Amino acid sequence: MLTKKQNLYSVVGKKVTRVDAHEKIDGSAKYVDDLAFDEMLFAKMVCSTIPSGRIKKIDKSRALKLKGVAAVLTAEDITGLNKIGCVVDDQPLLAADIVRFTGEPLAIVAAETRAIAEEAAGLVDIEYEPLEPVLNVDESFSEKIKVHPKGNTVCHYKIRKGGDIDDAFSKSHAVFEKTFTINYQEHLYLETQGCIALPENGGITVYASIQCPFYVQGAVATALGLPFSKVRIIQCVVGGGFGGKEDVPSEYAAKAALLAYILKKPVKLILDRAQDLMVSSKRHPMKMEYKVGVTRKGKINALKVRALADSGAYTTLSTVVLFRTSVHFGGPYVIPNVQGDIIGLYTNRVPCGAYRGFGTPQVIYAMESMINIICNEMGFDPFEFRRNNALKKGALSITSHKIKESCGLIETIDKARKESDYDKRKKEFDKWNADPSKRTLKGLGVSSIFYGMNLGAKGWSFDKAGSHIQISRDGSITLCVGNVEMGQGAKTVLAQIAAEALGCEVSTINFTNADTNVIPDSGPTVASRTTVMSGNALLDAANKLRKKLIDAAAEVLKIRANQVMAKHGRFYNIKDSHQFITFSDLAQKCYFDNIGLSEMGFYVSPKIEYDMQYGQGEPYYVYSYATAVSEVEVDKKTGDIRVNKMTCAHDVGCVINPMLASAQVEGGCAQGVGYAIMENMVSEKGHIKTLGLSTYVIPTTRDFPEVKSIFVEDKSKDGPYGAKGLGEPSLMPVVASVVNAVSNAAGYQFDHVPVLPERVWEALNEKRSRDGESEVK
Repeated sequence: MLTKKQNLYSVVGKKVTRVDAHEKIDGSAKYVDDLAFDEMLFAKMVCSTIPSGRIKKIDKSRALKLKGVAAVLTAEDITGLNKIGCVVDDQPLLAADIVRFTGEPLAIVAAETRAIAEEAAGLVDIEYEPLEPVLNVDESFSEKIKVHPKGNTVCHYKIRKGGDIDDAFSKSHAVFEKTFTINYQEHLYLETQGCIALPENGGITVYASIQCPFYVQGAVATALGLPFSKVRIIQCVVGGGFGGKEDVPSEYAAKAALLAYILKKPVKLILDRAQDLMVSSKRHPMKMEYKVGVTRKGKINALKVRALADSGAYTTLSTVVLFRTSVHFGGPYVIPNVQGDIIGLYTNRVPCGAYRGFGTPQVIYAMESMINIICNEMGFDPFEFRRNNALKKGALSITSHKIKESCGLIETIDKARKESDYDKRKKEFDKWNADPSKRTLKGLGVSSIFYGMNLGAKGWSFDKAGSHIQISRDGSITLCVGNVEMGQGAKTVLAQIAAEALGCEVSTINFTNADTNVIPDSGPTVASRTTVMSGNALLDAANKLRKKLIDAAAEVLKIRANQVMAKHGRFYNIKDSHQFITFSDLAQKCYFDNIGLSEMGFYVSPKIEYDMQYGQGEPYYVYSYATAVSEVEVDKKTGDIRVNKMTCAHDVGCVINPMLASAQVEGGCAQGVGYAIMENMVSEKGHIKTLGLSTYVIPTTRDFPEVKSIFVEDKSKDGPYGAKGLGEPSLMPVVASVVNAVSNAAGYQFDHVPVLPERVWEALNEKRSRDGESEVK
């Protein structure tokens, strides 16, 4: 469902096939583990086996005696600084005195083969003095044991809006309180973390599977004690990221680079699945205490929230992730009185960091669950309640950000209701559930969200992007941007943006992967910012080239520049389309006329004002919006859950490629369904037990629901052709929508995610016991 823009643009808004599809299908795409270099060594990390303790001794002797071992390096061998923290310098590259989580690297081995490196890592003997670990947020908050000498608080964001919060609750018609908890979620990208480091020209070149080449460049330079100019990072084809390859690859690249720099040989470090699951960052587990006051007419009058987030042993990206949590915990609603405290806490568990949604799915689940409770207990229609409280132009968010443009939230609510056939399905489900002969219960769940675009006030200094466009004499075009393709279809969308601006065919465009020697620092590929940031950077370069091309075309066609139209690989007279010059001929003319057709582009996110002390102002320049409706079926005897259908309406500004936009929504639904009802990472006494796909269960194609995508296009004035981001909003409403559907089917609001079948079975039996029915065995 698209707008009239299909008639306005030649490429934007069209279902263009992915430009990188063939190489991924035929196997010619080169992932990092496909690369090899002469005399290359293989690396393996030696990791802590306890969650907290002092390192008394690291004995390398047995490992070094093994034939084929080139080196075993520890903290004392680091040539630069032993720190790897992306935002806060609280994390060492290799633990030197204390280990703070099970899996923390203490040493790195290099050997002639992967098997030898694996064996040698097992021969490094570590002697510890175990310390009592801190293993949950309540223990951490008490500060009885300190994970770091400075204390256990990573960050504390406050939102204060309106008057006295207790007075606001006292004036509310009804007040609802509930505490929710939510577990880890693992990224589980198809390709595990990996890199190759090569010593070159007195410096280091790293090929890696990464989301941010520039973070890696900084980390390697710091660890080796080299200037940035001596460190080159080249992005390989990336087999999935979801935030897990934002800052974490810096750790592995710096370790491989250290070995390569000292040994003067290429070094490859590829994590196996078990080690990746053990040491890589996760989505933050949280404990969320919610209190909501509602007027008789269904207006949210007051909101008080305290969320304790498990940041793990080190900060990594918690400060920026939880900033976003603080902006989104109240949902896309107008609430006059708000008190929020979002607190990140150190524990002796695996560090948590970026993950698709960036700290928002957890609090969206809690807030939307509260709305589900309110609607069920007070008899409000779930769509009308959301509509009645929804942000719209002129309204103030919980941070008092006055919404000025591009706000299609209410339209997403209306379209989700209509396209899901909610009213008809609700009647059918009520009738079904009233029949005691049915083996299943059916439920519908609703969730609405908003999502701040780009890095926002907390990360504005990183919110820039560069691009390079070169047109060859035959009319073929090479693009390079600083944000990366990791499976989301970025290359295709960006090629469409460039082709629209240049007037060429998408088929003439070739992408080179991000390279720190070619493109200026463009920040990370996160926060659904690639289309907006790299798209605008490409437009900056393309518009410079377009002017040159139009001037040259006007000279050939003997018309004024304002009479030239560029589309589909032709520059023609707007008054006479039969009078034209092809793009390739025009490029050749420019070549012989010595007109340079190579340009750099650069874009900076709009400046915003925000008060960090009270959490008031403009945290982001604009927002995407979405509403999701889930249909589920619950087995009465087993508690097994089946998500049958999802209807998702998204306001993403201009849809550049509707086929890829739908694919993003479908992928987000799959990941959200897994988080809601399947993915249960088990951690016992600081040790992760689910270290394989047989124990950490994710959805398969058999678990995947039917997904219906609807797009609302309320354009953003600052986006390329009006576009906003979709990558993260596609997942964000899913968890809450599914959990609300399961809760409505079972007649019990579930307060922990994931909602596993055994918990549903328990809830159904508890309900039967209260109702006096016989227990299901």
